[in-house]
Amino acid sequence: MTATAQKNPDDYPFPVFHSQGGGLVKEVGRSPFTYVFVEAPDGCPGLKVGDQMPTGWDIVPANVAAQRLLIEELVCIDEPNLDGDDY
Repeated sequence: MTATAQKNPDDYPFPVFHSQGGGLVKEVGRSPFTYVFVEAPDGCPGLKVGDQMPTGWDIVPANVAAQRLLIEELVCIDEPNLDGDDY
């Protein structure tokens, strides 16, 4: 059995995340948040590229695109209320 070569996360043209169980995942859905493997985790032989990441696993950004995505989601910038009404 030959190990698959892993890419540098910054080589992906989309946000990728390290999963709690290993490997790299990308987001494919938001309601609920759903991630699939683009690199399978080494320690979980039953999971392969294209499989959905198990629910309950945490993720952390693996590339700059993922960091930017999280910053955009976490930082709320209030735009000025142009009609003058307060909420």
